Parts: sequence; C-alpha cells; structure tokens
Amino acid sequence: MIIINLIIWELEENRLCRFYEKTGEKIVKRRNIEIGGKELKEVGYEWNDLKELENILQ
Repeated sequence: MIIINLIIWELEENRLCRFYEKTGEKIVKRRNIEIGGKELKEVGYEWNDLKELENILQ
C-alpha cells in the first residue's frame, strides 16, 4: 500500500501552522476538541504529494 496524501491536525493557535502555510499547504478541515475541560480549535492541513513534503524537509 502506498500513501500519497496526509492530513496533519494542529491546534489553530500553534506556531507550526505558519510553517505549513509557508510550504503552501491549505486548511482542508476544522474541528473543535476538548482538552482538560477547555474547548480548543484544530485545523487540518493536507499534503497531496508526500514526495514534495519530503523534499521541503530535507
């Protein structure tokens, strides 16, 4: 089995979101979660080509 795309979930206020946006990834999903009684917002970034992501990270 070959996986060619990936969704990464991050808290909306996480600084890593800027990295994902700089690499050209877009938010494709949003959801609310609860941690420790506090409601937080998550965003899902999707990579359609993992080979491209590998090249960015090298």
